[in-house]
Amino acid sequence: MKKIMYGLVLAMVPLINTAAENEVKVTGRLLELFWEWRQKTDVWKDQYNYTHEGKEKTCIIERHKVTDDKGRLAGRFLRIRDNTEEQQTLQREIYHSTHDKLTGVYNRTGYDLIMGNTEQKISCMIIMDIDYFKEVNDTHGHTTGDLVLKKVTEIIKRHFRSDD
Repeated sequence: MKKIMYGLVLAMVPLINTAAENEVKVTGRLLELFWEWRQKTDVWKDQYNYTHEGKEKTCIIERHKVTDDKGRLAGRFLRIRDNTEEQQTLQREIYHSTHDKLTGVYNRTGYDLIMGNTEQKISCMIIMDIDYFKEVNDTHGHTTGDLVLKKVTEIIKRHFRSDD
């Protein structure tokens, strides 16, 4: 019976912090994942979040199998790739698509997304009309109008909890 080789590639992303407790924590968790994945026979992919030098990082860990020229399993390896920048870009894009650019409050897309991802169907949406706002814009300009909208939003937000 041919022995199957297992490999763990750590050099592709600097996962191990310089602090000893973080080094043990990260290395230990990766070894746990490796042995867990070793038992599986299919290709596998997951995202792993960790802290490196005080910064939140994200990496993709993929498990691949290696076959010989006859298609038989010859070994497996893990590929670890830092995708922190991709995740940060994605989070920024999600934020910009779900929040009003001027005030930073949820827009209709954000509301729909939240309601689609929750089992709680009781909700509230505030629709406001600022009396004589057109006059503010016409008399004092759009820059002043923008400041008024921001200030009104700040005042309203102060009366809500952070998770509302």
